[in-house]
Amino acid sequence: MTDIAQALDRIVPPYDGVGDWERVLRDAGLERRPRRRPLRLGGAVALVAAVIGVVALWPSGAGPSVIDRALAATGEGPVLHLVYESDLPHTLVDLETGERTELRAEHEVWFDPGAGLRETERFDGIVQFDVSLSGDGVSEHASSLYTSLGAGYREALESGQAEVLGEDVVEGTPVYWIKIGPNNHDVAVSRETFEPVFIRVTQNGTTGLTRIVAYHTMPAGSAQLEVTSPETLPSELGSYGADLELTDAASLLGRPPVWAGPDLHGFALDSVRELRLPASGGAITGLSLAYGSTGGGAHVEISQAAELVDSLTMIAGVRGYEPPEGTLLLSGTMALLRSNGLVVTIHAPDGEMAIEVARSLRPFRG
Repeated sequence: MTDIAQALDRIVPPYDGVGDWERVLRDAGLERRPRRRPLRLGGAVALVAAVIGVVALWPSGAGPSVIDRALAATGEGPVLHLVYESDLPHTLVDLETGERTELRAEHEVWFDPGAGLRETERFDGIVQFDVSLSGDGVSEHASSLYTSLGAGYREALESGQAEVLGEDVVEGTPVYWIKIGPNNHDVAVSRETFEPVFIRVTQNGTTGLTRIVAYHTMPAGSAQLEVTSPETLPSELGSYGADLELTDAASLLGRPPVWAGPDLHGFALDSVRELRLPASGGAITGLSLAYGSTGGGAHVEISQAAELVDSLTMIAGVRGYEPPEGTLLLSGTMALLRSNGLVVTIHAPDGEMAIEVARSLRPFRG
């Protein structure tokens, strides 16, 4: 990215307020235990009567202890470490059985207000980007946001802004929902650990749910800010070269190309073109097959190369990743798979057609 600070602002959408949990959290410990003092019998009886009166006013299944325990699970210190799942899922499709599995990237944040920020995203364990900024390089927006995610959540619990909404079961996890301030941000904490496990955000009438993978707040100086593998993204996804005959494509790829036949749902094979794909060791050559309508314009495009290269896989929204043999990774109308030893992406009008095209692929034998 040419401007990392601007890129991070795109990754983290603008927000004004306290306790923004749109990109959030989990995994901290130590439950606080109240002190106990000896009571004389008369004082104990009076206390029991008072407690019974207060409990009668608590919402069903919850009470002040939910806030106390959630507060105890936040940890201490200004450093924020959080991991959350991406809001944009991919779908892994078994091409034989049709079974579908949702896959989401995990976004990790380390933020120390006095030292800087590091953001890393991984898809199925493969780093998608890893960037770090010093304290002076962190934008005001990012600094404000991540400060509120750490200390802001704790302050909301301490100040009385937080309100217990009740019990629920979310994706099989028993939780308490807690409303954080007046900003339509609800945090689900585990009924077992009282650590944050989900965030629910309502904006413009739309409610989104994000799974929290890990959340810690720690002492200053404990953030892991060093980038182990500097980010290098291709400057472009590729460009078209010369028109080819399909019979000549095997020499280009080192093996027969894959195609969906001479026509696809009534759309004829419209063009066969060389595809130039940027790579770390220099550009490699791929192939593009376009099936178009009689009125012109591609209806389906099948791109392929003999190597796994980011400038090709990023068409499907991932880098450095290929799905297991016999499966397809679906991202909207884009699909990624291995076919006949080639890395293949499919661009179709909709996801179901992309799957159908993938199932129809076969080597071109001339």
